[in-house]
Amino acid sequence: MRPEQAKFQWAVHEALHYAERALAHIGDMSPDEFAKDLKTFDAVTRCIEVIGEAGVRAKKASLEIYGSHPELMFDNLREARNEAIHEYERVDPKSLYLTIFDTVKPLADACRNFLGTSKEARITDLIFKMHDLAWSVPHGFADTLAAYVDEDLAETLNRAVYEAADLKSLLEAHSIIIPRFDP
Repeated sequence: MRPEQAKFQWAVHEALHYAERALAHIGDMSPDEFAKDLKTFDAVTRCIEVIGEAGVRAKKASLEIYGSHPELMFDNLREARNEAIHEYERVDPKSLYLTIFDTVKPLADACRNFLGTSKEARITDLIFKMHDLAWSVPHGFADTLAAYVDEDLAETLNRAVYEAADLKSLLEAHSIIIPRFDP
């Protein structure tokens, strides 16, 4: 896999991860409940910001791949991200709620379809899940990872996840680990 493909896929994973988080934050809330729940509103707004930024990263990684996948709708989310960041005082909770179901939910589906079920897609998904859980569960994901990869790579990935201070550090680890897979 070429480096620009890996970076593009990472951005799609990042968008999917935060789209799923936004959807989980809202759960089965109604638009009125969402508008009254400031913590959820703030959390979902943050997810929109990250999804929009992931779109920017995807475009920078490969304009060719970006242009050939309009179903990912990154441009729509970039607009929502810009509004959330630059015009935050004007963000309407009910409009944001609609954005989640009209744009973010279809984006999540498109990301899943784009990523498919390849071994590297499953590993990258595990990286995100492990990063979210790393602070709350004991070490020892290597055994779980061994079901996907050889023992040596599982231990390398396990170490990388726990040593990564943030998702940017994980991207660097991902760039080292993913090329070791046989497509």
